[in-house]
Amino acid sequence: MRCIYCSADTNYKHRQANGGRCAGCRHPFAFEPKTNPFSMTDVRFQRAIKDVSADGAVFFTERNLFYELNRRVSRRPFWRAPWGWVAAGCGAGALVAVAQFSAFWFLPIAAAGVIGSGIKSHRESKRAPLPLRIGFETFQESYLPLWQAVHGEIEKLVATGDAPSAPRPAPRADERSPGAQQATAPDVARGAASGAPPAPDLTAYSFDRALVTNRAETAAMLIANNFHFENNCAILSISGYPEGVFDTVMTMLGRNPELKVFAVHDASIPGCDLIQRLRAEGWFPDPAIRIVDLGLKPRDAIRLRLPILDGMPTPVPDALRQALGAEDAEWLASGKAAELAAMRPAKLMRSIYQGFARASQIDAAAGTEGGDGIFIWGYDPGAGVYAADSFG
Repeated sequence: MRCIYCSADTNYKHRQANGGRCAGCRHPFAFEPKTNPFSMTDVRFQRAIKDVSADGAVFFTERNLFYELNRRVSRRPFWRAPWGWVAAGCGAGALVAVAQFSAFWFLPIAAAGVIGSGIKSHRESKRAPLPLRIGFETFQESYLPLWQAVHGEIEKLVATGDAPSAPRPAPRADERSPGAQQATAPDVARGAASGAPPAPDLTAYSFDRALVTNRAETAAMLIANNFHFENNCAILSISGYPEGVFDTVMTMLGRNPELKVFAVHDASIPGCDLIQRLRAEGWFPDPAIRIVDLGLKPRDAIRLRLPILDGMPTPVPDALRQALGAEDAEWLASGKAAELAAMRPAKLMRSIYQGFARASQIDAAAGTEGGDGIFIWGYDPGAGVYAADSFG
């Protein structure tokens, strides 16, 4: 096994003799592939961290890392994948043909059959959702703590409800320029990350957009990555995150008559029901405020091959069933769900940004606040995430 510090290879015998340490630099290994059910190594776990963080450039949550690790352990080696069977079948056919001499005519037929079978199997495997071989509780109890105990805290890891960025002081009234109102509004959300109380005069500011998530950890991840600052966008969760400035931000949002609200959510009943909840009192009951749904739908989760979580069958509210359509509603009613956390943060942020841009394009083309057909997930023109307020 290769050491992530000195790149020295240490075989199992030496690892055992060294107490699970590298033979070169003597640093301990976090995992032992010989005894781990998934042959986990420190290199594999480190690569999962690098991939989910875009090589250290992006903050991510525990659930993001959990899904990324499952992506790595669920990849099938070549000889277990369909193309491995194709190669093995062609080789076996060639041996039979050579042994029989008179059966050379059989070789192309056998090869074509094996290749066709492999292509069919490959296509079916590509349509199948990514399996979860490591459970989230196992990840939290047996993988993440072990890595952190040996290698220390992970730099870009954001705990639920925690966004490691510090607030910048708001300018005094005599320091503000006429155009400063919109430019400094994201500082409220930035300050929320540290729980610092907002300055009394911040309610004079406003936002162009509000982004509401159905999970606090999603909001925390976006804030940690300064998504709010880059897009002049207030970021909140339906649970009331960030607690320290939630009421202040809602007051600020109420000052913008042209506010656009974007909902980002899991493909689940509580997630897909987010739009209806945002029309309740205390949020955005005014029908003049447009709410754009950028969340995952069941069809998006299936198309993206996201891991499917199975739960207990649950009735889907009538309003939600009507908005989603029969196929998506039945999928949710069966207890299935898929989470945004299964997407890498960089891809999720690009998709949301594309949704913002597409909504503006539709408004400019139509000259109204209506319209639908925002396609963002995976940049697939067939993946529909619709800018339609179906709840009123």
